[in-house]
Amino acid sequence: MAKKIKTYYLSTYDNPYDPAEQFDEWYNFDKRHHYNCCEILADLAYTSDQLTAEENEDEKRRAILGLISADPFNIYCMITKEEDGENRIVQPNETDLT
Repeated sequence: MAKKIKTYYLSTYDNPYDPAEQFDEWYNFDKRHHYNCCEILADLAYTSDQLTAEENEDEKRRAILGLISADPFNIYCMITKEEDGENRIVQPNETDLT
């Protein structure tokens, strides 16, 4: 049985859209408010076609956690999505950030 991989998304607390299921709406909201989550994540995460999907998601997770832990305005958040479709917003003060 294949290992289930979590998918990680950088978002903002005020964005009401799901980046996985409502990407166009989510992206438009993000750009309209000048958050630029996609661009920030592209700058911070060292992803590659040479890495596995799991390794790329781990790198996205590392980059997002680094950003939200240093976010002085508490704007950004990490959304995790399980393969079963369940979403969870991860708070920066959680001790278990998995």
